Amino acid sequence: MQLLYQLLRSAAVGLTGTALNLFLLYAGKTFLSLHYLTAATLANILTLIFIFLGDKYYTFRQSSGNIHTQFFQYATLYVVRLVASVFLLALVVEVFAFHYLIAQALVITVISFAAFLVLKFWIFHSHGWFGGRKR
Repeated sequence: MQLLYQLLRSAAVGLTGTALNLFLLYAGKTFLSLHYLTAATLANILTLIFIFLGDKYYTFRQSSGNIHTQFFQYATLYVVRLVASVFLLALVVEVFAFHYLIAQALVITVISFAAFLVLKFWIFHSHGWFGGRKR
């Protein structure tokens, strides 16, 4: 049951992060007169920090662990997710002939679940991979 609650909290953090990203992009472009790519870059950086903190303290309710190491691991996962998403999108569209929007929805679902498992069992783990105590 805890896994289900963590999945739901993770989805809430992700959806809130997406809304925040869009708001920051809009605010940067509209109110700060930034170029849209500059605004998007800043929005992504700030959103990354927000979702890291949301996953650490809300999704996994973890107050322990080296926050600097965890953030580096989280940011690395963020980049890996981006690369994997683009690769899988191309694969599903070009090889399996899915419509690009359906393919993107499928890829987001698969990558998000895989990332959740990495977060749970590597970055924010409180026990070993198979439930044993961490040494």
